Amino acid sequence: MVDMISLDMKIAFRKQGCPLCRLRYRAEQKYLFGFLWENVTDGGIRSRWLRSLGLCHDHAWQLQEIEAAHWHDGMGTATAYESFLRLAQREIIAYRQQARPAATESTDDPSAWQHLRDGIGQLLRGAQAEGAPITGLIPKAPCPACELGDRIEQRYLRWLVRDLPAEEAFRQAYEDSDGLCLPHLQKALYWAGKENPAASDILLAKSEHDLQKRLVDLQEYLRKHSYQYHDETISPAEEQAWIRVIAWLVGEKRPPEQDLRGDTTGAER
Repeated sequence: MVDMISLDMKIAFRKQGCPLCRLRYRAEQKYLFGFLWENVTDGGIRSRWLRSLGLCHDHAWQLQEIEAAHWHDGMGTATAYESFLRLAQREIIAYRQQARPAATESTDDPSAWQHLRDGIGQLLRGAQAEGAPITGLIPKAPCPACELGDRIEQRYLRWLVRDLPAEEAFRQAYEDSDGLCLPHLQKALYWAGKENPAASDILLAKSEHDLQKRLVDLQEYLRKHSYQYHDETISPAEEQAWIRVIAWLVGEKRPPEQDLRGDTTGAER
């Protein structure tokens, strides 16, 4: 496992963009593919997915894309999400019945029990009329793909800050990479502060160097689009500068699935 983690990271270092974004996306993609391949009817996994009402927005659509690309239908997704629809149907019916005004028996002298029952009913209906959510349809657990991504991301971040000061070849491979995006830099600095402060200066020096290059490329992109310099050739790095600055600030866009295949050794399991 040790050598596999290092190898995974060195492979990611050679690709464009933040290596931690890439490693996380790869792990999440493998998880979703594995679910469709062999876990759609697994009772334990289905129970866990029911608690989260399936996947988050991004991963639900990624699941659909993976199944359409590999199986050319939606049987796995349909099987999983059919149970969520049945749950939603039950909860909405119950919510509507609870919110519906109760029929009150006509009587000139209602009992104390009738007053109490009507009062509780009014309180319940009033809370729902004011916009209370359907509590049975609030997820009780996070998206399982996000949860796995968080765990894998933390593993690689801790490995990164551990090995940067200690392993010359590993540090050089990182220095030659595109470096971390800002969100992953912040997380790496957190783990460096907790576990290996010597890694902080390496991370910050790399980011400082890369930001200067990004700034020059972006400024040249802007300059060469002005009228007086429009005949100057824009380099590939300058052409991508406006995209790369977004990727650095908020993290990489998820790459196409085919771009991730064969990227890692499987240490993210």
